[in-house]
Amino acid sequence: MPISILQLPAGMTQESFPQHPTACPMNTLDNDNATLDRPVFIVGLHRTGSTLLKNILDRSSVLAMATDEMDVSNPWKHTFEDDMRRFRNAANEAEFRELVEFIYSGRIHSTFWSEYPLQGIPREAILKRLKKDLATVPGVMRILLDEYRLKKGKQRVGVKYPLHVSRLDRLCQWFPDCRAILLTRDIRAICTSKLNDEATVRRKSRGWFAGLVVHYVTLLLFLFDYVWSARVYLQNRMRNNLTLIRYEDLVACPEETVRSLCEFCKIPFEKGMLDATGKPSSISTRPQEGIDRSRASHWKSRLGRVDKWLVRLIAGRSMKVFGYF
Repeated sequence: MPISILQLPAGMTQESFPQHPTACPMNTLDNDNATLDRPVFIVGLHRTGSTLLKNILDRSSVLAMATDEMDVSNPWKHTFEDDMRRFRNAANEAEFRELVEFIYSGRIHSTFWSEYPLQGIPREAILKRLKKDLATVPGVMRILLDEYRLKKGKQRVGVKYPLHVSRLDRLCQWFPDCRAILLTRDIRAICTSKLNDEATVRRKSRGWFAGLVVHYVTLLLFLFDYVWSARVYLQNRMRNNLTLIRYEDLVACPEETVRSLCEFCKIPFEKGMLDATGKPSSISTRPQEGIDRSRASHWKSRLGRVDKWLVRLIAGRSMKVFGYF
């Protein structure tokens, strides 16, 4: 059954973490949010089933979920937020046009930016709206997402991974009426999935020592992000525009979980949502047909003993925060 109330680990109380108001403060410099009606954002770690959840929501007749992760701000890598520093003083058409050309150039990291130019959205539509707004990161996000919504002919829009989970506060400040879905999963399953995906396997095949380094650096980075995400959840769980979804609940009780999620997002539940599929598994070669609940337990036979020990050592308390153990 989907979890509704999480028990805090022993020794933790609500007072142990800073509390946030249920409504996010408006950033007075970026208050042109009228073009987006309650945008839906999926936040969390990779390998948690975000593609499946995005595809489920995208089957809604009123909600268009953009192509893939937007990732405008991330502490681990160069992102669009870093690129925007060169355009922050844009004030004339030539400078705005340069920004639009950069957006369509395919040079911005993350899949959203490489796929957006393929959606058939004209540059001039973006340019026209940019000249009426400040050249800020949230301003560009609003314009791009709203144009995507218009292209798809739907009333509302959303995107997965708009920024790193640690920057949830910033996301809520930029979009005070958003619906933020924190998607999580058993960290043992996340690590198993990542350690067996094509890119990681290819890097590990360069030699036994290189493979060992890649394996444990990857594992530790995901464990650190998982602990970070648990901390962010505890700090923000009182927000009325944030909900927690566990991948295991999504695949074990799909209709109940999706109905609850639709109620949170204020969109109608539609049966066709349950026909959505996600990415192919990095472990199983079996063709995917609909929501596959067997994926939730693949890690049990694939994650090594040392890896399981490290997971418990580093992320054990965080797993309890999300209702595991």
